[in-house]
Amino acid sequence: MTPHKSHHHIWLSAIFLFVFTSYASAQNDSAKVIYDTIIKVIHDTVYIEKSQKKYFRKDAFILYGGLNFNDLKVSSSVYESVSGNGWHLGFMYKREGFFYWGVGARLNQANYDLYLHNSTDTIRDAFYITDFDIPVTAGINILPFTKRVVNFHVFVSAVPTIELNVGENSLGITKDATNTFRFSGQTGIGVDVFFLVLEGGFNFGFNDLIKDTKSKPNQFFFNLGFRF
Repeated sequence: MTPHKSHHHIWLSAIFLFVFTSYASAQNDSAKVIYDTIIKVIHDTVYIEKSQKKYFRKDAFILYGGLNFNDLKVSSSVYESVSGNGWHLGFMYKREGFFYWGVGARLNQANYDLYLHNSTDTIRDAFYITDFDIPVTAGINILPFTKRVVNFHVFVSAVPTIELNVGENSLGITKDATNTFRFSGQTGIGVDVFFLVLEGGFNFGFNDLIKDTKSKPNQFFFNLGFRF
């Protein structure tokens, strides 16, 4: 029974109940039996509707960690990017449903490996950047009826990022040389098995990492989380 239909049943039952009690207030015990039956029908209808909402909508909290693989989409004769790996830890509040949404916080350390081509030679060095991300997510649970046992989901996120630190390197890239506030998009897929959450996805930057250089960061990531 859908919520829309159940509301009609409740109102029709309530109207009928009002008319009936007005007529049967002075009648015999059989009227009271019918009266009690109508009350029970209304009560059970409301209970079923609330139970359905409770089953399909539930708060979840997810703690997760994972690995990431990073690259800079550079368009410059000065820099050449090579993939580097890093790690991340995060927390997410998730409002469940067929369509779900969530908001979280993530500490993300991304490692970048770059060649620096200057007038005399070429320097290669790796450096890390530590970011604080605030992913705001919307997604779809593909198997909402079995989500407490196994479920597949897809999601997209908007990710504001605040840069916390830049690791030492011989490339001359310091925190002052980078954009410390950036914005990126994120998309991915995942599977929930009981209390475990496994996800994989791609994070694509909209802003340059290095100032005055085309250097949008891209990141593949894998998460292992615990839902409670």
